[in-house]
Amino acid sequence: MRKFIAGFICGAVLLFGTSVLAESVTMVGKTIQSEIPVYLNGENLAVNAIAVDGASYLPVRVIASTLGAKVDFRGGVIHLEKSNEADALKEEILAEIRLENQKSEIRKEIDKLRAAIDNNNRQIQHFEELIANEPDTLIKETYEKNIGMIEQVIQQQTQKIADLEAQLAALEQQPNEPEEGPGDESEDGTEE
Repeated sequence: MRKFIAGFICGAVLLFGTSVLAESVTMVGKTIQSEIPVYLNGENLAVNAIAVDGASYLPVRVIASTLGAKVDFRGGVIHLEKSNEADALKEEILAEIRLENQKSEIRKEIDKLRAAIDNNNRQIQHFEELIANEPDTLIKETYEKNIGMIEQVIQQQTQKIADLEAQLAALEQQPNEPEEGPGDESEDGTEE
């Protein structure tokens, strides 16, 4: 997650930094007004930023290495290459979020089913009270049929809870790894 946020910050710095550079003719000969410590997620970066004419600047190599990008200086031009590590981290985070969402949905469904079972048990109690106070045997038989149907529903709900709990347990055991996509390498190093 750090690298993803740091990548966003680097992109913003590069985006807005280029617009600042486009407005100024050159930084050559400008005076550094101050040095500013820089912290990323509470950790101090080894190099301070500098302030020139009210804008702060941080060396490209520091930003790039912090964000996991490769930096090359060729032919008087700085070349940055985004690392696949950032994409892998992003996929790992997204896979964890999907897994946690899936677990959360299963837990919600289990809670709903348990609430429905509680409600059905209250209905059974109500019918049992009605049966105890009802002198008409025909009406008692109707109440008993209703109790039988509700008990069948409770059995189905109980089975559904067991199935969902087994599914949740399987998800709890699942490692949080991103799925391999096309062109990913298999364990033996060959491309699939």
